[in-house]
Amino acid sequence: MSKKITQKQLKHDEFVEAAFDFGHWMEEHWGSVLKWVGAGVVIVLLVVAWSAWSKKGLDDAKRRVALGIDQYKTSEATGFSDVDSLNAALKRFDEVAQDLGSRPPGQLVQFYRGATLFQLDRLDEAKATLTRVVEQTEASATVGATARVMLARVEAAAGRPDEAVALLQALADSTDPAVPPARALLEIGRIHEAAGRHDEAREQWERVVSDYPQSAAMSEARTLLQ
Repeated sequence: MSKKITQKQLKHDEFVEAAFDFGHWMEEHWGSVLKWVGAGVVIVLLVVAWSAWSKKGLDDAKRRVALGIDQYKTSEATGFSDVDSLNAALKRFDEVAQDLGSRPPGQLVQFYRGATLFQLDRLDEAKATLTRVVEQTEASATVGATARVMLARVEAAAGRPDEAVALLQALADSTDPAVPPARALLEIGRIHEAAGRHDEAREQWERVVSDYPQSAAMSEARTLLQ
């Protein structure tokens, strides 16, 4: 029998963590990444983005983003029940996003802003924010793919599992290494399971086991199939 996964668990299972890309590195280190603090994904993404930034004029933006991360972490430590910290983090990200505009660092901050809105249950706003990141063609592969996964979780939490699955299926079918296909299929299975579609969930996890036996996701799929 598949292990039951609730919508609440889906929401609080920290969104797909990102590193320098979502390819081979993520497949090898996924288990360790999931043990990082909740804001670890953004810290890593910021390292990637900051490497492309001009230093001039960005020190203040970096400081404000770091403060937002700290406030997000404060809430994460309480299972995102610290609404005051989440709101404080959101205020920081709003300010920085306005300053950075559509440049890649701004897209990254918008991604984190969408994640914070998600934790605040402001799902419509989270969807609008993350959709803009996904649709920006200049978004980096890493940020764009991460935003798509997070957007899928927003759709699932809003009771739209079909939309969530469609977003992830596009990643599973893509040849872009931003997200390992096995990982996308695993997440699709989780969304089906949360929606009570147990057979569809098992089908996705069985695909992971049969089609990607060497992937890091395979052991998780086996566990979920028990």
